[in-house]
Amino acid sequence: MKKITIKDVEISYTVVERNVKYPRLELKSGCLVLILRRGINDEKGILIKHSDWIYKKVMEINRIRIYGSGIEPVIRTKDLFKETVNKYLRLSETELGVKSNKIIFKTMTSKWGSCSAKGTITLNNYMTGLPARLIAYIIYHELVHLQNRRHDNVFFRKVQKRFPDYKKLEDELAAYWFVIKQRIEHM
Repeated sequence: MKKITIKDVEISYTVVERNVKYPRLELKSGCLVLILRRGINDEKGILIKHSDWIYKKVMEINRIRIYGSGIEPVIRTKDLFKETVNKYLRLSETELGVKSNKIIFKTMTSKWGSCSAKGTITLNNYMTGLPARLIAYIIYHELVHLQNRRHDNVFFRKVQKRFPDYKKLEDELAAYWFVIKQRIEHM
C-alpha cells in the first residue's frame, strides 16, 4: 500500500498494471486504485493531475462512513429477501406500466443492481441486508431504466416523483454499502 498526501489528508492507494489504453482511478469500497497501462510509470503525475477529484471523492466517502456509523444491516433469510423483492417488483411494474423479463440475484462488487436492454434486472445479493424502503428504491430505479436507459434529468425526475428523497436514499445506500462490505470482509 502506497501513500500520498493531498490537502493535509493522507490517502492510501495501490497501483495495478493492466492492458488498458488510458490510466484510470477507482475508489471502490473506499480504497484508491490507480490502474496503469503495463510499462507506464507516471503514477505521481497522474495522482497530482487528479488530486482535486481524489480529495473530493475521499472526503465524500468519509462523510458517508460517518453518516452510516450507527446503522446495522437487516438480518433476513434469502427466502424472505426474495419475497420482499417480488412484492416491490410487482408494485413498481404496475406503477410504471413496465414488465421485467427476468430477475437475477448475484454478488456484485460495485453496484446494487442493473437493468439490461432486454429487461433483465440483476440485483446484488448484498441487498439482503438493506431495509425494505431501500430495496423498494433500487427496484424502482432499475425498472425506470426500462423507460429511460441513461441517468439523465428525465430519468431522475421520474425517480423523484416516486421517491422525492432519492438523494438521501442514495446516501443511505452508500453508507450501507460500506457497513455490509465491512461485515462480509470480517466474517
